[in-house]
Amino acid sequence: MQCSRLKNCSAVAEKKTRERVISKGVTKLLPSYIILISNIYKHLLRLKNILYRLLPESPYWLLSTNKLKEASKLLKQIALANGKTLEEEDFEKLLKQEVGHTGL
Repeated sequence: MQCSRLKNCSAVAEKKTRERVISKGVTKLLPSYIILISNIYKHLLRLKNILYRLLPESPYWLLSTNKLKEASKLLKQIALANGKTLEEEDFEKLLKQEVGHTGL
């Protein structure tokens, strides 16, 4: 392609040079972004695993899966943390209410 005007040729050359510089910059930055995203993902997975080990199942889930002893133990721990006590008869009342809701 021959240029008829000198200004037009220099503009085309400038545009091509700009495109080359931008594409080189993108190709240099892209691996660093991939590394950054993979590190963030890796740390989020670690956090999920830590929280999964530390946080107990909910009493509702334990009751709905018929894990009554674990639900009772967890509810007693929750009551103790709140400065309350959970008697067996309170747990039985709660269990009767839960049976009506979940169809146990």
